[in-house]
Amino acid sequence: MLMDRYETTFGIRNHDAEIGEDAQHPFGVILFNEKEDVINGGAMHERMIAYHDKNIREHFGLSFNEFIDQPSWRVELMLKLATGWVRKATASAEAALNQLNAGSDKPPKQQIKNQ
Repeated sequence: MLMDRYETTFGIRNHDAEIGEDAQHPFGVILFNEKEDVINGGAMHERMIAYHDKNIREHFGLSFNEFIDQPSWRVELMLKLATGWVRKATASAEAALNQLNAGSDKPPKQQIKNQ
């Protein structure tokens, strides 16, 4: 009964529907439902993306396994610090690129030949 409420509440399977009102597959209770996917979009998936996007290996020298073995408060602190560092590096790179692009609008300087 509790599992039926869970499935109905989270849109996995509507146990309240009358037969024919909400046509469902007869094996609906055992079929895979994307809302129950714990791999994609789950906590581990999110940590993998954060590890990659925040360059945790570069900043802290930790492998992914070492990173996830840390206490959650330390992982959150690392992600917070790395986010600031990545943001700062991105801003610096964009500023340098803008400076290069601004310089490319000027005509090239003529070289003086030694005679």
